[in-house]
Amino acid sequence: MSVPQEPYSRDEARSLVDRTHPQRYRVLDYLLGGKDNYAVDRQFVDSALEVARDGLKVAQDHRDWLERVMAFMATEGIQQYVVVGAGFPTTLGIHVIAQWIDPESRVVYVTGDVIVWTHLMAFIEPSTGAGVVSAIRAESTDIGMWDAPGLLDTIDLKEPVGVLFQGLSFIADDAAAATMTALYERLAVGGILAVANVSADTDWGVSGAISELYKAAGMPLYFRTDDEVRRLSPGELVGGVERLDEWQPWCEVAHDARSVRVVGAVTRKVAPVS
Repeated sequence: MSVPQEPYSRDEARSLVDRTHPQRYRVLDYLLGGKDNYAVDRQFVDSALEVARDGLKVAQDHRDWLERVMAFMATEGIQQYVVVGAGFPTTLGIHVIAQWIDPESRVVYVTGDVIVWTHLMAFIEPSTGAGVVSAIRAESTDIGMWDAPGLLDTIDLKEPVGVLFQGLSFIADDAAAATMTALYERLAVGGILAVANVSADTDWGVSGAISELYKAAGMPLYFRTDDEVRRLSPGELVGGVERLDEWQPWCEVAHDARSVRVVGAVTRKVAPVS
């Protein structure tokens, strides 16, 4: 890893902010009610919501899904987690949920965005118990993250790890396949991987307009079928490739339509059959 692993000062971080183009972490931050965004991000979201009017609900579906997946992993005995493609700590942090369930949980956030990383480093409180939380800088497609001291100091890859992989929709097909294959190889048996992706099973008019909007902003989206998402999710499937709000819901689901369908897959690494 060639990037520095010491957080920038607030002034240094501000100097690196691009306020002229929307940025996907800031866009999601705004959708979730955060404050780490700028006018260009809010204008982008407003344009997107004109096409996908329930975009706020879809963003909340994703956040709620992450929390349910996190809780599921904990009930399966997972005690260490890696959040790849982590965004701004807009809402209750994954590590807070993990350590509320099990105070000895260990969590590493991975982000390629220097501003997000600086915020995460400020957000993480020093551990007072057995649990440990850290954050490192690496792109989601950088397999070298799994050998980074900042990760290995916290995570024991010989033991099962829960991986919450965010932002798969922004990774092109070949890179996505290579990344997920290499990631799965690094997981110990019993490890659990969770991914979400914007679905190709979305109204063509909506998906076309959203795709053009994101592409014009320099953030191309890759819509994928359920089968394609499954192929990017090695291992034993838990449930199915499902719309996020329909995966192991904690309450009754209305099954109302979404203008943009986002699906998730949760898989477990199992021992090879001899």
